[in-house]
Amino acid sequence: MNLKEFRTNNRLTVADVASSLGITRQHVYEIERGSAYPSRKLALRIEEATKGAVTLRDLFPKDAK
Repeated sequence: MNLKEFRTNNRLTVADVASSLGITRQHVYEIERGSAYPSRKLALRIEEATKGAVTLRDLFPKDAK
């Protein structure tokens, strides 16, 4: 599941997610669109915060460089 799916399924706003992760709303949008990728540390925090619903594999697709 990607971050946007998780967020919408759990009725969370971008601001909710950004606040819980300590990042900006803009960065959340960029991660959801795939125009930016989280650092490994942030990716682990996302996986923890979503209780494994969004995995590292979801955040870093195969074609990402």
